[in-house]
Amino acid sequence: MENGIGPIKEAIELEKIDHDEAEEGRKLFEAKCVLCHKMTERYVGPALADVTQKRTAAYIMNMILNPEEMYTRHPEARKLLAEHMTQMPNLGLTHDEAREIVEYLRTQTSTKAGS
Repeated sequence: MENGIGPIKEAIELEKIDHDEAEEGRKLFEAKCVLCHKMTERYVGPALADVTQKRTAAYIMNMILNPEEMYTRHPEARKLLAEHMTQMPNLGLTHDEAREIVEYLRTQTSTKAGS
């Protein structure tokens, strides 16, 4: 359950941040995610600045790629739904796009996002 429920079945080994992927992820995040997510404050959805320290990359990608089943079957996702009262929609992103967003989120911490 650590990696969530969805198309990503195995843990993802994170190496040095790929800044090109992170930049693509930033663009995607700004186009698709900022309506509901901020980095350091709760908005429609949870704050995401430190999400890569709290959740595995596979979990985050499964949440992006398979939110419906995550909310139905994963206990942590159900807790988030109860807390925020809004279900994240499936944005139809690809595996590569979800990975780019994870790479961008890796660059965001509470201290960096707030500056």
